[in-house]
Amino acid sequence: MKKFMSEVVLSSGDNLIIVFPEGNDARIEMPGGGEVGVPYGRAFFFKVVLASNFRYHYDLYGNLEKLTGLDYAFLGDTGPGAGNDILRIQDDDWWVYHFGYSPLQDTLRVYRKVEARANESGLEYTQPNEPNPTLGDQYGYVKGAEVYNWFDPPAKTETIAFRNRREGRLWRFGLYNEHQDLGIDPAIMICGRAYRLDPVIEHDSMEKMLKGDPAPFRRRIFTVDGLKDWREEAYVPNEWKQTKNELYVTWQDITGVPRPIRATKVVRGR
Repeated sequence: MKKFMSEVVLSSGDNLIIVFPEGNDARIEMPGGGEVGVPYGRAFFFKVVLASNFRYHYDLYGNLEKLTGLDYAFLGDTGPGAGNDILRIQDDDWWVYHFGYSPLQDTLRVYRKVEARANESGLEYTQPNEPNPTLGDQYGYVKGAEVYNWFDPPAKTETIAFRNRREGRLWRFGLYNEHQDLGIDPAIMICGRAYRLDPVIEHDSMEKMLKGDPAPFRRRIFTVDGLKDWREEAYVPNEWKQTKNELYVTWQDITGVPRPIRATKVVRGR
């Protein structure tokens, strides 16, 4: 298990796979006959051509009183939810930002979600929900006191930002101050790398990337969480779609967890 962003960021020559979860209707044949549907995703394959470090100290929030939260907003350059998103990529589909984030006060919780995502829950018979930072929900956040090194954020905060139709604003962040007595001036340290990408379009090369990390290069698979199959199309950059550097993959392809046999076909659930 990777603990820090320094363990997951890539360098020139390394491989990156970005996966959008989709449906549950990848068909596999059972040994005794018949078929079942299993989950799958839409995976895009890249080679990192250039990698450059970046660090951003985001402190454009006002004072946050004790036991108070701020709702989700993009990280605007004139304040949360205002101006240009600092994570925007406007003019080039082949750049991405790969980063994590550290709350800079021990009592600060930072929540993250995809913009305008459909609410989801693991409980079938409850109203789907997501963590509410204004209420200080007890899940779905990282807290400053949990961060060992501000400049090397926890790997669980790993995020990838890429160009989309909103020209940024894909990721929203919410805050909560859990201090019982004092207000804080909240800030977030964003650390990671920017990558210039080259699409991998050969089917054999994509299959090899799925199977492991060919020496001397590394591989990283990132799953864009919170995107349903009817929403991901709005976020995938147009040039990725046109280049077709993609495969539909089941989770065994990604995780190595066995299934009966290889999927016989994958169809998209619409």
